[in-house]
Amino acid sequence: MKLSNILIVFLTLYSIRIHSTNYFISESLGNDSWSGRLSLPNASNTDGPKKSLNAFNTLLNTIARPGDSIFLKRGDQWSGTTGITANAAQGTVNAYIFIGSYGQGNKPRINKSGTGEILLCRGSANAAASYLKFQDLALVSASAVGNRPVGVYINESFYSLKPHHIILDGLYISGCQSGMILYQNNIIVENCLLEKNGNDNQGQGIFCSATDVQFKSNVLDSNGCGSVFVHSIYISQSKNILFEDNEIKNADDGLKLRASENLIIRNNRIHNTYIHTMHVGGDQSSGTKNVIIEGNLIYDAPQGLRISSESGTQTLLSENIMVRNNIFPAQVFISDNGPVKDIYFFNNLIHTGANQPFLFLTNAINPINLQIINNIFYKTTATVVHSLLGFISTTGLNGITLDNNLYYYPAGGRNILNIGSNYYTSLATFRTNHPTHELNGVQGNPNFVSAFDFHLTSSSNLAIDKGKFLTGSVSTDFDGRIRPIDGDGDGLAIADIGPYEYCCAVATKPDLIKQDKSYVYPNPSRNQITLISAQGIPDKIILKDLSGDVLIETNPSKQQTNLNVSFLNKGVYIIQVHNRSKSIESIKFVKY
Repeated sequence: MKLSNILIVFLTLYSIRIHSTNYFISESLGNDSWSGRLSLPNASNTDGPKKSLNAFNTLLNTIARPGDSIFLKRGDQWSGTTGITANAAQGTVNAYIFIGSYGQGNKPRINKSGTGEILLCRGSANAAASYLKFQDLALVSASAVGNRPVGVYINESFYSLKPHHIILDGLYISGCQSGMILYQNNIIVENCLLEKNGNDNQGQGIFCSATDVQFKSNVLDSNGCGSVFVHSIYISQSKNILFEDNEIKNADDGLKLRASENLIIRNNRIHNTYIHTMHVGGDQSSGTKNVIIEGNLIYDAPQGLRISSESGTQTLLSENIMVRNNIFPAQVFISDNGPVKDIYFFNNLIHTGANQPFLFLTNAINPINLQIINNIFYKTTATVVHSLLGFISTTGLNGITLDNNLYYYPAGGRNILNIGSNYYTSLATFRTNHPTHELNGVQGNPNFVSAFDFHLTSSSNLAIDKGKFLTGSVSTDFDGRIRPIDGDGDGLAIADIGPYEYCCAVATKPDLIKQDKSYVYPNPSRNQITLISAQGIPDKIILKDLSGDVLIETNPSKQQTNLNVSFLNKGVYIIQVHNRSKSIESIKFVKY
């Protein structure tokens, strides 16, 4: 499948001009009779910031013009039944209206009681909320379950003018019936933290049914718990969605993609989920198609990926789905009901699955072009009745391609493949009965760096240069390293099996140094990491969590720096390398 098959319409680049007029709102210092043009009261106490959210809403919808800014004071809290409503505020593509914070302290906090919305973007008879950026606000509720507001709601169901081009940056949302409900088009959600929303079967962490939406570098913690019908994030009947560099954790369900098309799910971390982790499929209204799922790390979860329809009677296809360079700690399942077509499962690792009868299972009947190539299936527990792969439909391997995969069971005599009612404990026996499959497959130990670091080593002879080069489909590995690399040194570069491409001794990384990129290994790691700077000895190295808090800061004396990360909680972190050239490199690090 070529990337050109997927059309992602990225949002129009925005730029915010030097703000022509600034307005200020302070619950603790303000007065609604004042102009709002001063951030603090003047010496005579006759002018200063405005006070209430009602005054804020009036400024936003009737006074603010493209390029203007409205700032809420940090450390202040607005409590009650009033939230932010944007129904006629309009910026332009080159001059967004900016709503943010000023001063020192915690983010401005809007603590809404009762139902409704804390932040509502909608339309009106003559205008619609558009070209607005909301940044660094805390939207919270302490109301009882069943009487909670929605954190952010973007939609218009009455007027013909609909909201669009809304940016939500650095918001904190907690205690809401749903963290976000997003309709319409052209929305960016980035650097937000959502926690404890949509619990007790009351809603989703985020629900999205929209077009042209980007979710980038967000953290969803403990959202959508209490039922299989609520999720951390639920994307339904949507088009042109980018979901990248996000973290989902501590939830019943992770990411659900339903009846949508043109989706990229890239470089996310999903962990500590208890039912589903990532679910892709159609329903009676539509199939799901044109999806790329790549570079995602899933751990501490009972399921890796499920490609399955939502309705037993639906006949629409799940099609054109590329799954590459992912690490799954548990079963990948395809079909259950509904047909599948053009499913590409390339260079993934599925490991562990201690209590599951299969690492990879499909019961698809007559799938059309299901390709399973260059993957590692790595079982760490030797259960007699389990198999690594199962193809249990009556049509067997019809429409399926198996090749260049690596199979490992920690004990001999265990089932490698289950085809219908037939079980195979070796690839040799399997090939005898299925001579067109796994002509280049291998069986044995991949010899990873460790039980938690799945990079290849110099002993990974069964994986290094044993894969198939999938031109146009897999050009990089999990770390972003270009494939293929001549890992075995025979002068011929051939792709490796699995999500990582082996190049050389980890301590030198000459391929990355030549690209002028610093490198961290092992990544993921539990206890210690090593950072090699590509530009000599850096001025300093900073490790931050996704909220921006600095957890490690050091001034190294060598080009290679060791960092103790054993005290960190599991999750995703950002390492910043401040080079002496004044450039700053950012490297994502995952702590197991």
